[in-house]
Amino acid sequence: MFCPKCKSEFREGFSRCSRCEVALISDLPSSTDTKVNEVVDYEFIDYELIYSTFNPGEVALIKSLLESENITYFISGENLLYVPLFEPAKVLIKKDQAMKAREILSAMAT
Repeated sequence: MFCPKCKSEFREGFSRCSRCEVALISDLPSSTDTKVNEVVDYEFIDYELIYSTFNPGEVALIKSLLESENITYFISGENLLYVPLFEPAKVLIKKDQAMKAREILSAMAT
């Protein structure tokens, strides 16, 4: 006997799962019924480095500007900014959006 919710197995004589409070079933559905074997198609994104900084405030501002323009970005090392002199955060932009992002960041500098 099995719990259909948490998949726990029970000995004969039990009719309800004590954890989930649901009726037990004799067999669990086969794994082909679930989405475990489903193939996921991921899109490869080619990024280009356009800026690097040690300043967490700049990172927050840059992220805000890029998000407002729907520009795909990735910030490498963003969480390491709080370790003194470790490595700068690197702003990586999807290659086909890099020119537009550079224009936005150059306007930020002025």
